[in-house]
Amino acid sequence: MKILILLILLSSQLFAIELFQTKHTESHVWISGSKISLVPPKDFTPAQNFSGFENRSTFASIMLNEIPTSVDNIVGNLTPEALLKQDVKLIKIDTLKINGYKGVLVEGRQTAYGKDFTKYILIFGDDSKTIMINGAHQTQLNQSDEIKKSILSVYYDSDRIIDPLEGIKFSIDVSNTKFKFANTMSGTVIYTVDGQVPPQSEDKSMLMVSNSIGSGDMELNKGFAIERMKNLPVKTFVNENEVIEVEINGLKGYELISYQDPEKNINDFTYMIMLFDETNYYMIIGIAIDDVDTNHELYKSIARTFKLK
Repeated sequence: MKILILLILLSSQLFAIELFQTKHTESHVWISGSKISLVPPKDFTPAQNFSGFENRSTFASIMLNEIPTSVDNIVGNLTPEALLKQDVKLIKIDTLKINGYKGVLVEGRQTAYGKDFTKYILIFGDDSKTIMINGAHQTQLNQSDEIKKSILSVYYDSDRIIDPLEGIKFSIDVSNTKFKFANTMSGTVIYTVDGQVPPQSEDKSMLMVSNSIGSGDMELNKGFAIERMKNLPVKTFVNENEVIEVEINGLKGYELISYQDPEKNINDFTYMIMLFDETNYYMIIGIAIDDVDTNHELYKSIARTFKLK
């Protein structure tokens, strides 16, 4: 869900290409469920709620995202205007190659949670994949050198055999359903009918399961669940009177369903369950464009299998 914030930190301006050749060393640490390793900065540990590393005492982080699309598509579809819409100030952008993979390194500034952050975004890949490593720290703490050095130590092993769900803190059972595992992205597990993202089959139904990186000062309640659904990147109408309280494997939350229009004349609908623990929330989102009743029951059934590992 947070992937857009990472993507807009690109500009179409290009400078001289820097070449980086990296190797996996004894100091490198593999990011769970990925083919990526790097040398984390001092006092950084594997992140609890996302793929990467974090220093919880300073709110610094290094986050990995992998997107199954061409790196040229990512760069070509981004503009400086998109950057401005996210209140991000671009400081510098360089083009580079990491072990032969073309990419860019972006430095920017952004205000979030009332704090000023410096960001370094390394984006590289080829015609079939894009890898993004987002390093962020409070600007006043001046951790730029160590985070930038860590990001540029990245090593990608295309032959490494992985379990893409290794670093995921929850599980859900889609066996004996039409869904197949498709991908993980920004801590979100994605299922489609044909196992592709985006789906190429006639049935475009999708199921996405994710956990929050952190709730911050947000009050996790019914109102938060409704607003979160209204802010999904699909046009939805939520009937607040149809929101249902649920409890699944010890986690309490709310079940919601929304349509593209209030009269339900369009078959497109979105199903969501939001569950809470003491510090985080979890979302199960189903999207379909037909067979509303059948898909609704299917999403409800799958959602009831959700549990923390």
